[in-house]
Amino acid sequence: MSLTFGLPSSSTYTFSGISDTIITLTGPNSPFTVWDQPGSVEPKPTADNDTNSPLLFQVYSKNLIQASQVFKAALTGGWKESSPGDVVNSNGEYMINTKGWDPEALSITLNAIHGRTKAIPSTISLKMLCKIAVLVDYYKLHDALSFFASVWIKTLHDSLPICYKRDLILWICVSSMFGNVTILESVTKIAIKESPEKLQTLGLPIPNKISVNYHREKLFKQLTNLLDKVKEDLLEDIGGCSFECRSLLLSALTKQMYNRGYSYLGTTYSRVSASDTITKMGELHSPSKDWHKPSLRKCNTCKISLPGLLAGPLEEIANSICRLGLEDSWDGMEYGKLKKEERA
Repeated sequence: MSLTFGLPSSSTYTFSGISDTIITLTGPNSPFTVWDQPGSVEPKPTADNDTNSPLLFQVYSKNLIQASQVFKAALTGGWKESSPGDVVNSNGEYMINTKGWDPEALSITLNAIHGRTKAIPSTISLKMLCKIAVLVDYYKLHDALSFFASVWIKTLHDSLPICYKRDLILWICVSSMFGNVTILESVTKIAIKESPEKLQTLGLPIPNKISVNYHREKLFKQLTNLLDKVKEDLLEDIGGCSFECRSLLLSALTKQMYNRGYSYLGTTYSRVSASDTITKMGELHSPSKDWHKPSLRKCNTCKISLPGLLAGPLEEIANSICRLGLEDSWDGMEYGKLKKEERA
């Protein structure tokens, strides 16, 4: 366990000169965002606490109540994790029990709640920011942490991922939690294009309205419909220069759709990304038209190919992802609120 910024090395931490409440943290450092990715060399996170002893955080109830309705309920009754009216010592301190949090993330959060700005780091890791985002979601601390989050996000902005990996999921959580629409739109588009599977939420509080899986399914359906449309056109003598030409193209397309499983893209699409599928569809093999000489003299000079028939529609489908915005999956009120929060 690593605690920084002048915090004592003992198991009790104080955040206010006036403290009347003790938060007891048991089972600190529970495994966080375990990445279940076949073939991944990234080790799975494990609990790094070396003791089962609880950690105690001495805090001031007034600050907690002002910062969070959840803490207010904990301190005034009506919350299962509180013991209102119970004292833990002769000073009459209230008790709140919690478990599993990262002690450093909880410490940073409590420092923010108590206005101890000098104890708050100007830079933190993406993983630590995501841990704080989970605390913000659980205890409803958006107002108390929004300023600090905006500073941390700016320092981490250059590390935004461009492919599907664990950090991408962390960014989806962080940007949605703190209302950064620009980053959220960017990372969700990457997830839609590059994810080889249904989105792993990693147990993070990612809103259901960020419908990455829905748009990913929709994208694969568009690709399947495109292949079916090209097949239908060839059957109806649209495209190609002759009966023989269309027959060759149709046979080649049908065989490759079967061999590559493209007929099932709309239903069974695990372990393949939309981006890779678009690229490979644009590289479908067209049969040579000179092996049957001289009977198909006209076909010998024909330039029509499967990549040529697919190029325009594939580009349009790829561009449709670029045009995708959060308003496509969030209702108007929530999207407008998110945009307003980002501008604030």
